[in-house]
Amino acid sequence: MRDFTLEQYAVLVDFLRGQVGPLCSVLQWNRNRPECGVLVRHDVDRKPANALAMARLEAARGMFTTYYFRVVGSAWDEDVIRKVAALGHEVGYHYEDLTLARGDFGRAHELFSGHLARLRRLAPVLTVTMHGSPLSPHNNIDMWNQGHRADYGLEADAFLDVDYAGMPYFTDTGRSWGGGAANLRDKPASAGAPPQIRTSAELMAYVTGARPVRLALSAHPERWANDPIDWCAQLAKDTGINAVKRVLRAVR
Repeated sequence: MRDFTLEQYAVLVDFLRGQVGPLCSVLQWNRNRPECGVLVRHDVDRKPANALAMARLEAARGMFTTYYFRVVGSAWDEDVIRKVAALGHEVGYHYEDLTLARGDFGRAHELFSGHLARLRRLAPVLTVTMHGSPLSPHNNIDMWNQGHRADYGLEADAFLDVDYAGMPYFTDTGRSWGGGAANLRDKPASAGAPPQIRTSAELMAYVTGARPVRLALSAHPERWANDPIDWCAQLAKDTGINAVKRVLRAVR
């Protein structure tokens, strides 16, 4: 089976639920602090139709996770956002306002407030997470060096307020579950370095051997495509972006 398809994602989450425990949204996890299970979030950077397909796959299995939507570019689709929320998933804001404000903290908070209100017209929003914006010199999470999330009626930032200590954190950033040089910013401060795992099959083998009782998963729906043309196009895009990220890492 090709990796990074919806079929492979279904195999992966079914396996994780059987081996580790229930899949949880960020809001559920932060409120309940479960002793076992999988914290799952999806950063919808683009291709919202892929997010809806993934959300339907999870909901059909009784799994309800978190979908973080950007408010710029092709990621913004009000119909998709409403449908994802209606399925029972948590909807959150995937913010990049410090980048949009070019490092101006005051302007970043103005943008954040407006964008959050725009998203809340479509669904309740109680948690957020930053967009990595790898080409920008500004790290969006730094906007919280000024201002407080509670001022916006938020319960948690998935990077700052979730305790990942002793909990393996896996992200498909760079098209590899082990992170590596192509992962510039998708690294919660409280998470340890992930094992160098490349494929979903390797991830399942790791879980079988390590037997973690809790783990976190960050998956970008744009990367999980069934259509062969879409799959090949995303593979080519990921390959090119990874090369650019490696140069940026060396320069920075």
